Amino acid sequence: MQKLKIILCFLLAYCIGSTGFSKNTIQNDTTKNSTDSLIFRGEAINIPTSLSRIGFKQFSPGNIYNPFQLIQGKIPGVVVTRPGGDPNADFKVQIRGLHSAIYGRISAFPTATGYNQQFNNSDPLIVVDGFPGVALNTIDPQEIDNITVVKDAASLAAYGMRGANGVILISSKKGARNKGLQYHTYLAMDRASRPDLGIDAATYRSLIGNNGNFQGVNQDLGANNNWYELITRTGFSQSHNLAYNGTALGADYRFAANFREINGIAQKSSLDQINTSFNFQRPLQQGKGKLEGIFSINNRNNNQVNPDIFRTAAVMNPTAPIFYSTSAPGIYYQPQAFALSNPLGILNLQNFEDTHQTITSGLNLELALLKGIKAKVQGAFQHNEDGYGAVIANQGILGTQAAVSWEERKLSHWFTDAQLQGDWTWGKHRVQTQLGYTYQRWEGRGTLRQDSIVGQNLPTYRYLIDFAGNQDEIIEDPYRESDELPAVYWQGLYSLNERWYASASVRREGFTRLGEEKWMIYPAFKLGGYLFSPNEKQHYLKLQFGYGLTGNIPPKTYATEMIIVPGDPIYSNGVFKPGIRYPYVPNPDLRAELRKELNVGLDFALLNNRLQGQVQVYQSRSSELLWLYRTSETNGFSNVYFENTMALKNQGVEVQLNFSAIQTNNLSWESNLNLAHNRTTLDSPFPSASVQGNPNRLLVGNPGSPGFCCGYLQLLETGKPIGQFYTYRSEGIDAQGQWKTVDVNGDGQINESTDRQITGNAQPDLTLGWDNTLKWKQFTLNVFWRGALGHDLLNAFNLFYGNPSHLKNNRGYSIPQVALSSKFAQLRSNTTPISDYFVENVSFMRLDNLSIAYGFPQKPQKKFNLKLYLSAQNLLTISSFTGNDPELRLSNIQESLIPGIVNPNYWGVSRDLNELDRGRYPITQTLLFGAVLKL
Repeated sequence: MQKLKIILCFLLAYCIGSTGFSKNTIQNDTTKNSTDSLIFRGEAINIPTSLSRIGFKQFSPGNIYNPFQLIQGKIPGVVVTRPGGDPNADFKVQIRGLHSAIYGRISAFPTATGYNQQFNNSDPLIVVDGFPGVALNTIDPQEIDNITVVKDAASLAAYGMRGANGVILISSKKGARNKGLQYHTYLAMDRASRPDLGIDAATYRSLIGNNGNFQGVNQDLGANNNWYELITRTGFSQSHNLAYNGTALGADYRFAANFREINGIAQKSSLDQINTSFNFQRPLQQGKGKLEGIFSINNRNNNQVNPDIFRTAAVMNPTAPIFYSTSAPGIYYQPQAFALSNPLGILNLQNFEDTHQTITSGLNLELALLKGIKAKVQGAFQHNEDGYGAVIANQGILGTQAAVSWEERKLSHWFTDAQLQGDWTWGKHRVQTQLGYTYQRWEGRGTLRQDSIVGQNLPTYRYLIDFAGNQDEIIEDPYRESDELPAVYWQGLYSLNERWYASASVRREGFTRLGEEKWMIYPAFKLGGYLFSPNEKQHYLKLQFGYGLTGNIPPKTYATEMIIVPGDPIYSNGVFKPGIRYPYVPNPDLRAELRKELNVGLDFALLNNRLQGQVQVYQSRSSELLWLYRTSETNGFSNVYFENTMALKNQGVEVQLNFSAIQTNNLSWESNLNLAHNRTTLDSPFPSASVQGNPNRLLVGNPGSPGFCCGYLQLLETGKPIGQFYTYRSEGIDAQGQWKTVDVNGDGQINESTDRQITGNAQPDLTLGWDNTLKWKQFTLNVFWRGALGHDLLNAFNLFYGNPSHLKNNRGYSIPQVALSSKFAQLRSNTTPISDYFVENVSFMRLDNLSIAYGFPQKPQKKFNLKLYLSAQNLLTISSFTGNDPELRLSNIQESLIPGIVNPNYWGVSRDLNELDRGRYPITQTLLFGAVLKL
């Protein structure tokens, strides 16, 4: 109760509003409550817009536990991807391409993943019920009424420094006059689809025996283990949602409680979540306005596993034992091989657990002042408390050695918005306007505790929570930060005959994270209307032209200010003393990143409104993008430096078609198709200090070891698309089992500088979603296909583990099935060139969701309503890809400039721009049974 009192006090205090910057603080987040803006939404006069909205009736049923899943493949120009089926893995989202080039290793800096998780330079801004910049887990997917995606800069300019990556507006379900209780539940079962597998023990013994093809250092160690089966399970999940709509004291209210238990196919991989929410809406007397409020609590627990267990299960010797001694189990057998560990040892000796609690509250007050004029005030507060515990252990002669850590993070977030809205009509003319002020503030703090343990028992991090044990051995690293973002904004719209219109907006805002120039101005305008007088019952054709400027903020306070962080201990006078270091050189001139865009849209309706569609064509340029590089001089501090220097260009086309193919009393068929093409191009040279030689070319994408420690897979080149694979061209394998590599210049030698070429690109030519809903009497069938065409991936797993000669000479390794396939079985070469033999065109179509539902007929005068449904997710994937998942890879270790590499091993290792993320968690197929009961 004490915590709730504090929250309410803060909320009331900040509803009054604040002005200006506080000393030594910063801020972040967007502006106005755009979900209620007449001008921004354009609903009042039905103007053309590039906003895309889907409601809960269009959401596909299934094991949905992240709101991003609801829009995956549903909206053109919005790419939502998460390769593999790890329930704790993040979804990556790009809206109209990539708009920031920021160096991803910034995530390795202090507090970057805690407090600064609110300020991600590549993710869209999330706005929940008008509250911008909140955590996505604020709302459970079951409680979402609709989702709107804002894509064009002419609309995104209203969000200033937070709009460059697009905005996702989430509206929750609200209370209604029709009282009633609703219960929604489902049970789901997951299994792996197309995992990387090794071979069984009998096959292994035959391959390393006297007559086998894999004679070498491999050994028969006497056991018979299926490592994949030992680390996996059937993933059973459940969800329960209970909601009640009612009316009291003149207000409509809704109370909802949600419980989810998601279990992954990997042992110990799970996600548990409990959400409770309450909201109300009360009209004021005599239609003078309304009062709205919301309060919600989210509790979530994550148990994560190292996805490297799947790679090691595929390449671990199946004759190797689980433990060193069967008579005294407990010490896991570890092969003496590079980058290879016992997968059960990884599973049970590495422990990653997270706990999260989010409390959100808000009030909205709308008042009618004079004729055509009303005022609106919104205040909201969110408080996050997170805990992250980790254990990484190894076992040896001395027993178990482990590094343990516990990090506590707290983030408080206030938001205030006040605006005046005007709406006047004179005959054929209508004017709408909006003037407002918004203010946001964040305060973050946290503590990281670390320790090392040697003992006989399995270690735990839990004693670090209470700071118990031998405190002299515990390293503690506290931090505290704050940010501010105030802004003023104006929007105006003029319409003639509700047919032609012109709109404009401007926003001036400041952010304390910027350098000396903290204030920026973001203008936008739109022109458009009906090309001929519309007939709403039959057809219409509308055209829109828009231009806007929006922005992106720096991801760290430290980019502009000097900071000192703990360094290596220093030995002095017989004792170790804490050391310090300077992580980078501050740049006080840093500015916000910019995105300018031209957008042309055409909306149409034909065939008595049965066919509706929209076409959007755009071109944008993102400039002043932050780039991190290492200079040749340290200046006595560091050689890591940020600068506003890079630029990216995006251009594309988006098409949305909605067709009511059949509409009768007992039978209907709705078919919705969306198509999108986008190309992201590097549009600036590199800073001379960050490259050697040509500033217009930079080799990136070092796969590391195992594989290639010093080779690069992609080429970034000014004026060319990102994601270019730069490799040798292969003509396959000859009769002697040797590589046939193309000698491009015909000089008789294979030379890197003359014979490597562009051999593919990771960006798709087309992304699409095709949603079909067929209703017959009480039955409903939904079939949803999602796909990406024309993109390439480099299969780095095959790059190393496909070559049989590598496996012959690596003690402890098994032979994965790919090495026995027709693609590699004849290979006898001891080397593997980086060639397009491993670059695969992986166009795919995926049956993302297939569901059938039956709604029992509702009897007259009875409120009882029951619907049962069956759903299958990822039921079928059509692709020529030889790996486990052809899904788009938008980045590697957050390196968005290096998309498209399917990688083989380590997880959790900080890497720089030229290195790659790894992990092989398989994609999963889900079968689900659900029921919805209304009383």
